[in-house]
Amino acid sequence: MERSNSYLLKLSGEILGDEASVFSPDKIQYITQELKEALHNFTGRFAIVIGGGNIARGRELGMLGIPRVKTDHMGMLATCINGILLTERLIAYGIRAKVVSALPCGNFTYTYSRDRALEWLENGEVLVFVMGTGNPFFSTDTVSVLRAIELGIDTVLKATKVDGVYDKDPAKYSNAKMYYELTYEEAIEKDLKVMDREAFLLSKEHGLCIRVFNALKKGNLKKALSGERIGTLIKNAL
Repeated sequence: MERSNSYLLKLSGEILGDEASVFSPDKIQYITQELKEALHNFTGRFAIVIGGGNIARGRELGMLGIPRVKTDHMGMLATCINGILLTERLIAYGIRAKVVSALPCGNFTYTYSRDRALEWLENGEVLVFVMGTGNPFFSTDTVSVLRAIELGIDTVLKATKVDGVYDKDPAKYSNAKMYYELTYEEAIEKDLKVMDREAFLLSKEHGLCIRVFNALKKGNLKKALSGERIGTLIKNAL
């Protein structure tokens, strides 16, 4: 069993919505309940990076002729909305949490400072990071890795809709093989799309571990924080 005392959870914005609406009360209730149960006896440092895909999708916005820089700006604003929502739901569950933005957002959020973030994490607060790095062209995968490295967090947990990393799409191929462990070299060589190349390269350089798991299976987040072997672990070769 692998244990860590510091985790950063990467959540897509889609986990908060469904085909019918930007925000699904049922899905929001599910993910906040999972977070509550997972954090109940957890004593380490824990942070979240939330995406904005339920509100603004760059590909769809690009089809309207909006330049990439502007679609990324819109996506960053969407993460801010999701971050405020998620933080408020965590607070309602009795979890001390703050939404922390890469860019100033008036009095809606705290502006990111590494020193303050470290202090808050050491005091047991959950930090929800929004607005990416404050720059276009950076995915939330890369932001998750960057924040983890900056704050000395050991493991990034990437929440997905499938059990782990497969050699091909398990939704299309019944014989798809799931990997239980991968090195960064293998992930890059096999061109696995679970995270972007920049995130893999940063993680490899700084010795970060990434665990990819199915967040839609009840109890999986708690298992991940307990060090149980679920999903796929990606790390440097020994």
